[in-house]
Amino acid sequence: MNREKVEIFITGDITTDTANELLKELEFVKQNESVKKVSFRINSNGGSVVAGLAMYDAISALSGVVETEGYIYGVCGSAATYPALACDKVKMTPNATFFIHLCEGGLYGTIEQI
Repeated sequence: MNREKVEIFITGDITTDTANELLKELEFVKQNESVKKVSFRINSNGGSVVAGLAMYDAISALSGVVETEGYIYGVCGSAATYPALACDKVKMTPNATFFIHLCEGGLYGTIEQI
């Protein structure tokens, strides 16, 4: 397949499955020299930090190979900011929101375990 531009959508929760799907799509990019630009369309509240960082690393690996652009519509928050910040350029629609927050945590288990 001969395509100069590839669009990848990052929507919903950022999970391990989301990161794995991105890695599969980027394999197409790596195997096709005709691809010159990858545009990431992002609309996500975030999710797993680990998955977001894996996505950041995968997009960063394209540096110098193809041009990358993050295009934010809706919201790009929390762990979804990692893939956006890995891009060469980031654009936002006028009503889009971009947010980063302090790390959150919590406990789970029975009262005896906690």
